[in-house]
Amino acid sequence: MLCDLPDDVLFLILYELDVHSLLRCKQVCCTLKHVIEGSQRLTYTIELGINGMIDGPSTAGQSVGERLQALRQYNAQVYAGPSTSQDVEEYEGSGWSEVQKAAARHGCCPTAYVLDHGRTLVVNEPRFAQGSLEVRRRIVSLEPGMVLVAVDISQDLLVLYKDRPDNLWNKGVHLRSLGAQVGTAHPEATLAVLKNVPFSVPTIHLGDHDNARTSIKDGQIYGPFVAWKVPYDDRETTYALEVWDWKKGILVWHGRFPSLSISTYTLIDMAYLAVELWGRKVAVYRFSSPEIDSTYPSFDITSQPSVAAIDIKDTTPLFSLELFPHARDCCIVEPSPCTISPLPPPAALFWPDPALRTIAVQFHVSASSKLRNLLGDSLNSTFVVLIPQSTFREHLERASARTEGDGPLRVPWRDWGERGSVVLRSGTFPEQPHLAGLYTNSRVVPFGSRVSVFLLDSADELETIGKDKDYSSLPKWRFQHIWGSYDLANVMLHPEKSVPVFGARNLVCIDLPPVRQHMQVLAAILFAAASGAAAVAPYQQYILAPSSRTVRPAAVYLQTGSVSSEHALLDDQVFSGQPSLTLDTFNSSVTYDFGKNVGGWINFNTTSIDGSVGFTFTESSLWVSSEACDSTSNGGLDEPLVFNLTGLGHYVAPNDKERGAFRYLTIVNLGSDQVSIDDLWVHFTAMPHWADDSLQNYTGWFHSNDEKLNRVWYAGAYTNQLITIDPTRGDAIVHFGFGNISNTTLDWWLNTTITNGTSTLTDGAKRDRLVWSGDMAIAVPGIAITTFDLISIRNALDSLFVLQNANGQLPYAGYPFNILGVVSFTYHLYALIGVRNFYHWSGDQSYFDEKWLQWKAGMEWAVARIDSTGLANITDPADWLRFGMGGHNIEANSILFYTLNLGATLAQNQDDSATADRWSQLAASLQSAAIPLLWQPDVGLFKDNETTTLAPQDGNAWAVKSGLVTNASQVAQISEALQARWGPYGAPAPEAADAISPFISGFELETHFMANRTVAALTLIRNMWADFMLDDPRMTNSTFIEGYSTTGELHYAPYPNNALISHAHGWSTGPMSALTTYVGGIQLLSEAGATWAIVPQVGDLTHADVGFSTSLGGFSSKWSTNTTVFHLEISTPEGSTGTVGLLLPGNHTSAILTGKDRDGDIVHGDKLGRYWVGGLAGGDYEFTVVGL
Repeated sequence: MLCDLPDDVLFLILYELDVHSLLRCKQVCCTLKHVIEGSQRLTYTIELGINGMIDGPSTAGQSVGERLQALRQYNAQVYAGPSTSQDVEEYEGSGWSEVQKAAARHGCCPTAYVLDHGRTLVVNEPRFAQGSLEVRRRIVSLEPGMVLVAVDISQDLLVLYKDRPDNLWNKGVHLRSLGAQVGTAHPEATLAVLKNVPFSVPTIHLGDHDNARTSIKDGQIYGPFVAWKVPYDDRETTYALEVWDWKKGILVWHGRFPSLSISTYTLIDMAYLAVELWGRKVAVYRFSSPEIDSTYPSFDITSQPSVAAIDIKDTTPLFSLELFPHARDCCIVEPSPCTISPLPPPAALFWPDPALRTIAVQFHVSASSKLRNLLGDSLNSTFVVLIPQSTFREHLERASARTEGDGPLRVPWRDWGERGSVVLRSGTFPEQPHLAGLYTNSRVVPFGSRVSVFLLDSADELETIGKDKDYSSLPKWRFQHIWGSYDLANVMLHPEKSVPVFGARNLVCIDLPPVRQHMQVLAAILFAAASGAAAVAPYQQYILAPSSRTVRPAAVYLQTGSVSSEHALLDDQVFSGQPSLTLDTFNSSVTYDFGKNVGGWINFNTTSIDGSVGFTFTESSLWVSSEACDSTSNGGLDEPLVFNLTGLGHYVAPNDKERGAFRYLTIVNLGSDQVSIDDLWVHFTAMPHWADDSLQNYTGWFHSNDEKLNRVWYAGAYTNQLITIDPTRGDAIVHFGFGNISNTTLDWWLNTTITNGTSTLTDGAKRDRLVWSGDMAIAVPGIAITTFDLISIRNALDSLFVLQNANGQLPYAGYPFNILGVVSFTYHLYALIGVRNFYHWSGDQSYFDEKWLQWKAGMEWAVARIDSTGLANITDPADWLRFGMGGHNIEANSILFYTLNLGATLAQNQDDSATADRWSQLAASLQSAAIPLLWQPDVGLFKDNETTTLAPQDGNAWAVKSGLVTNASQVAQISEALQARWGPYGAPAPEAADAISPFISGFELETHFMANRTVAALTLIRNMWADFMLDDPRMTNSTFIEGYSTTGELHYAPYPNNALISHAHGWSTGPMSALTTYVGGIQLLSEAGATWAIVPQVGDLTHADVGFSTSLGGFSSKWSTNTTVFHLEISTPEGSTGTVGLLLPGNHTSAILTGKDRDGDIVHGDKLGRYWVGGLAGGDYEFTVVGL
């Protein structure tokens, strides 16, 4: 056996092992443990590896014992923190330079900063860099006009940018020796100045305008390469990334990127760089294939043979790592301007192991339910994901195996995050952004296995999780208090991994074990919450969202002219080997039907070398045409999207020609020559923040014995997904207005940034693609019970509140519509309701605390409209495009009543009892005034205002929904009167002429359910939403139309242009939340469902299964019934409490109850036929009620 060998033989064997093998061997037997612990060489190997270090050049003349002693002294000094009051005093202050001093003195990272208005450069080197354990500080004087770009202490390299405008020909990037006299070039640099203006690279200008100081950004050095960002134009709308070989003085690569798409990058090694794109993914590019200089360690992440040359303008990534789907504002964090070289300084005792190169990416997240549940505090947190070199290596190998036509490899989070990263959570930001620990690039300094993270937050000290006996002997770093009230937040680590974490207040050094295999995700909750690693919601067969972002047509709808092989482009035929679609002559065309509404960028492959092909889009079959699209503006039809072919290959629509929604796509030959297309697809762009294969990962579900209801619920869910868009693809409002319709087609584009973040909720998929608070009143509850996509909701709400006027007034709609200055009383209130709804579903107290003062100001703006009658007098006519808004309007006052009561509760939450009492009194006075003034007992409905007898749908629905009407018989009277007005196509809204408004009808649905007229509500859903809005051949069969006429014509009274009507509108998805809340019966009585009631309404159904999740956990209700038995199964989160309203089956007034400590109890129903079981703690319950 191995352990029977002599100790000296065992030593020789163990000497060949790495640190992790040695640690495992220590656990095999006492003999191996004794040999390892008795050898200074093996002990040094282990401790060096634990620190993620390699031997430095200066250790060559030292014994192993001396090296081990130095390493232990270094650890003791680093993790002890400042030991004297002088040390602490040195770091006092609020500037970033003080933190950098601390980083160098107590960490492993060199730092550099400029003092004296740019005249003095200070470079702090880590303790081990110069052959001793003392910090060396270099002071370098900078000549006037020099701006620091990057520093590398290992190579004695100082990179400066000359920015003085007095001599353009003397501007450029200067390579200096760090320790040399001012003006002395670096001895290894072929060129002292890498480039002057004008430059040889076409159209890339560095510093040839007055704002020269901003020309060079984010400089980095890595071995023989130096990289930076430069603006491509004076407006800085585009940036170029440049990589230079500073020793040879040549440009090796440059790529051009829109400024909105790229904010950060890093050099991974001497051949590859990583670029953060659009704040949600990390793309990897190859910039060089050098012959590795023998002076540098060999750590290239690929074993591929070098190629002869790299195209310096090739900006096609090899692959991209998609970040956490709920992430936003991602950025790569790097130690710029002071680089940690892969080559140790000549005198270094030891140095971070370049083989453990780690890339850090910071992001924010508004968590899904499971994430929030596990975090237990604010939804909005900052995270850093650490990506080891091994992860890049694995996916580079995958990318290299792809053929040229496959395009870049896209790796979703679920395929790499769980096993290829480490996630650290830093908490929320302090109020001062310059003190926020992870706010800018320089706050996280990763290299090797060691990462210095500057965390300024609310907890007292770092919690260390996951230590084992091999690491527990390493001391924690007790850093003294420096930053006043800003302390360290928890860093969450996976409990099953042995990862030592050294931390204390403010400045944290995290050592990760030098694992050359894939690191495990330490915050597995991120993966589970984002990628659907938790149980998949049932009834997947109803989900209309595509399984991937590549969507192809399902059928041929129409063809004209000379066409052949039109079926070749269908989804089930495209890879069958059929000939390409051929459009032989001018104006020959094919219309494809995708079978449902889709949206995104058109892509196609052609074998034609020239010609012209056009594409037209429409949601409704009414507007199928080879000459024009349906409309995104009221001025007329949209013009086709035209491609002038310049050669065979792949063509894709420009970014601003994304089409938000269409079911039908027509391809037309616009040239004289034959055109052939061998593939056609849409890159589906909705839900841009979700991974490509996660679009079906719903958190909620609905199923009943009625297929119409099932289809309506899932069509609503899909509608809300389609209207969730990339905020940079908002409507440009090109042709706004309601004037005459043009006889010519009009240009269109989607290129307006309407909110912050990477996703946002809008009103419609085709148009308006803007934020409207009224639409959110219906869409937000529907989103909460299907995808729980709270971040998109928050981004939309934030975009409204940032536009709030000083007097408290909120905009009618978001940017750019707000520029028109339109005021809407009702939409102002809807914005307030939206914030409350977000808080209600998320339970995010910090979010509401942040919004409270604005919310209160908005409420005061509204109550200022209340006159001596006790009612609000409305003077602004804008609403949901209804007519006649004004005066003491019943809709506006009902919504005000509702919002006042919400506000009173929220004011109590904020300990503002005076405001709560005042708003409650105003609501009571409003209620007392509205009913006698506006109620029409002979009609059974409220009139619109005191000047008319018109009984509006909106005001009567809101009078019930708001609780303005409390008398049960009056509620039933309103429900019956509204139903009596129904036509064959749905519920009319007479306040909008002949319109049927699915928006207002969504509130009417609640009226019928609240009146306990369940069958009436279900009948309206079946007739209006299922039979007409889904199944009418003019509809999309998948999403819900904005509005139409009582005659069934697809004409919406407020619009003169029928082609303008949106067929995917969030305000039309009311049945979703109504079915879940009333048929499923799940009602959240307090934020996130901390208290709840489950009260199913069965109507004419026999069974239903309903569920969703909030930040507290999952809620579900599954029931079945017949004339004698009602059976209910429920599940609610632990820690919550609630009540169940059990329905007595049939017409029974008494029944036998079993379940929850009831075993055959005889119970009696109330006047509504229910028996109530209260005081239930969260958990799983089953009840059976048998009628007597």
